[in-house]
Amino acid sequence: ITSQPGDYLFSKASEAKGATLAGAWREYLDSKRYGDMLTGLQPRLFFGGALIALQFVIYDYCRVQFHVSPNDLNSFLDVMASVGKT
Repeated sequence: ITSQPGDYLFSKASEAKGATLAGAWREYLDSKRYGDMLTGLQPRLFFGGALIALQFVIYDYCRVQFHVSPNDLNSFLDVMASVGKT
């Protein structure tokens, strides 16, 4: 969400040859169409959520295939936490 306004301005600046980011910002402010800044936010949020869900599915699949239990992960994290303290 935080990168959406910047991406919008960069895409507007790249539409016209020789346009600058400052020019795109000025054009946006002059247009008084402030909702345009959020154009494309819904697909971006859906895509981001889908990627995160896919990462969890892959993680869980690999964890099951390698027979790693949640207790094994806790033990590993405890060891790694103690390594950082020494």
